[in-house]
Amino acid sequence: MQPRVYALAKQFKLDLIEQYITGEEIFQDANGNVVRGGMGNLSIYMITEPEVKKKIQALIGCIHSGAEARGIRKFDDFPGEEDVSVLEWVGKQGIRDPFIDALASHLTTAVVGREPGEVGIHYFLDYIKSGVSYESITSEGELGAQSLKVKQGTSAIATGLATSMKPGTIFLNTPVEGISQYGDQTLVTTSTDNRIKTHKVILVIPTNTYD
Repeated sequence: MQPRVYALAKQFKLDLIEQYITGEEIFQDANGNVVRGGMGNLSIYMITEPEVKKKIQALIGCIHSGAEARGIRKFDDFPGEEDVSVLEWVGKQGIRDPFIDALASHLTTAVVGREPGEVGIHYFLDYIKSGVSYESITSEGELGAQSLKVKQGTSAIATGLATSMKPGTIFLNTPVEGISQYGDQTLVTTSTDNRIKTHKVILVIPTNTYD
């Protein structure tokens, strides 16, 4: 669990329990071949074909080095010409084929819940870096970013934050009907006809629901 979330869970006196790390992990490639392995050890590492293993190591190596190079506090530093989907980015690395496409799908759907053609590489690498490293994000063991879970559910953290804020700060059951930007000012209009002026708006809904 990341340090800030861990601190909040402790602040709100929530119960933290270990993730399930027993059992097997299964990976199926584009040809329907299934590889099984122990939890905590990605089953893709058990593939023995030299050429395929070389491509896997190249992909994971690129993700690792790409994430390490990111400055998550300097969002605009990411080169615009490189801000493509994960799938396009894999192609730019010169290692794309049906097996690698399936592996990229395995990684992005497991980590962020979207297919590699729907996820930007900038977002994906920032996500990996925010979780310390690729190894940390993909591990549920003691040193992994997901080693603990909140027994009451992660919504309990949002509830705790909400109750600790000044009354009247949060509007519930207030759908947003429009967001208009005027220079460095943004106007948010709600279904209750409230108009809120702000410098920044943070959207936390999936990108495929944008209108």
